[in-house]
Amino acid sequence: MSVSVRLLIALVVLALIADVLLAYRNINTLLVQEQNISASYVRLNTLERTLTAITDAETGQRGFLITGNEEYLAPYDNARHTIDASLRELRQMWPDAAGGDIDALDRLTESKLGELEHTVELRREGRLTAAEAVMRRGAGMTQMDTIRAIIQTLRSGEEARLQAATLNSARSRRTAFTTAVFATSIALAAVFLCLWLLRRDLEQRSRVAEERAELLRREQEARSQAETANRMKDDFLATLSHELRNPLHAVVGWLQILRQRPDDPALRARAMETVERNARALQRMIEDLLDASRASRGKLELSLAPTAVGTLVTSVLETVRPSAASRGVELIEHLAAANVVVNGDYDRLAQVVINLVSNAIKFTPEGGRVTVSLTREGEAVVIVVTDTGRGISREALPHIFEPFRQTGPHVTGAEGGLGLGLSIAKHIVELHSGTICATSDGTDRGASFVVRLPAIRLGVGSEPKAITHDARS
Repeated sequence: MSVSVRLLIALVVLALIADVLLAYRNINTLLVQEQNISASYVRLNTLERTLTAITDAETGQRGFLITGNEEYLAPYDNARHTIDASLRELRQMWPDAAGGDIDALDRLTESKLGELEHTVELRREGRLTAAEAVMRRGAGMTQMDTIRAIIQTLRSGEEARLQAATLNSARSRRTAFTTAVFATSIALAAVFLCLWLLRRDLEQRSRVAEERAELLRREQEARSQAETANRMKDDFLATLSHELRNPLHAVVGWLQILRQRPDDPALRARAMETVERNARALQRMIEDLLDASRASRGKLELSLAPTAVGTLVTSVLETVRPSAASRGVELIEHLAAANVVVNGDYDRLAQVVINLVSNAIKFTPEGGRVTVSLTREGEAVVIVVTDTGRGISREALPHIFEPFRQTGPHVTGAEGGLGLGLSIAKHIVELHSGTICATSDGTDRGASFVVRLPAIRLGVGSEPKAITHDARS
């Protein structure tokens, strides 16, 4: 049995014990309230009996005074005994808080009875006029009114207590019913909850097993990713050393040849050209490494200014056109939106375009073609570079913009690379609030790269940035 089930059983037992105690308390309260109700009815009846007895005594006294017949004193005599007994009962059963009213009622009743007895004695002595004179003074009427007022006060207080006791009794009944319902509900809920907890325990065990399997899978996946990252790092270091070594070997080799044949003008010109080409390749790789480092740390800065995209693309195409011609690749341009201006960094945007066009030329075989188009779609300028080259496989396409990824065949020499160009290009485009994406139908079916940048409207006196130097190679 699980801890949660044992805890639930303990809670249920405690709840039932508390319910039993509450039920016992409610029963006692209900009995007390019922006793209070009965006592209230007894006190009210005693009050009514006392008032009725005083009234009967007064009625018998008047009848005797009028007729002189002793038979009319029978109610009077009976009332006197009833009044004495009722007053003793009231004094015994009435709450202490009303003791003053009971004492006042006792004194007034005694005075009233004394007045009645006095007039009766006068009538028996034949002194009717004296008896009538006592009655005309009104003392007896005043006493009777005061008696009625005291009895009414006592009655009102008792009726209030009776009402309170009745309400408390009804409340106790409701509480007792609620307690019974609660106990039954607790018992039923406990049964269902125990079943639910047992089911949940089984589900938790099953879920724990699934989570362990998932953790194992994630651990294996993380290990595989770490191994892949480590392999990529090793591949990158091998590529870096290879790419750096080839231009350096070319530079060192041609410098040694120049040292051996310093007087050959043709050889010197060829050597200088080769050394410069390989030095520029080394410079490009180092700049790519620096840009990748800046991009990863968020330190890649832009110098934004209104820039004519058509002029920029034309400059890039003129730069790479000799490379395309040397490879036998046809370079086609469609600049339908040559006058569109963006707020951008000319050098960085040129770096993006030249990277895309150079890659397209690099991976397009002889006889193929590379098409560069510039259009406007709404508030965006769109640069599309399409080739008929080796294309991109479905597996490699989602990772095309990741650093150190080279999805095409490896190219060495001055035209080689480290697999950083597309990653840097994506970062530059995003810094310009633009987007870049790649599409391909698969291997040997060509590829397309689409760059979208937000266009701007020039104000009066604003001019787009002019070309101040050649695009980066």
